[in-house]
Amino acid sequence: MNESGFLSVSEAAKRVGRSRPTMARLLAEGMLPSYENPLDRRVRLVRVEDLDALRVPRRVGEGEAA
Repeated sequence: MNESGFLSVSEAAKRVGRSRPTMARLLAEGMLPSYENPLDRRVRLVRVEDLDALRVPRRVGEGEAA
């Protein structure tokens, strides 16, 4: 991780053990916010805090698939 608290999408995928397509789906579905890299607009960044929040188990509500 860099000092800013942000990771590239590739770095984030490695950190949580998921593929880039899975990360792209999470970004597209809005489950994981992304930010524009001010030095390279082609690179999307993910906050480490947001990534870690995804790893916290959530209770499945009534009527939702398990």
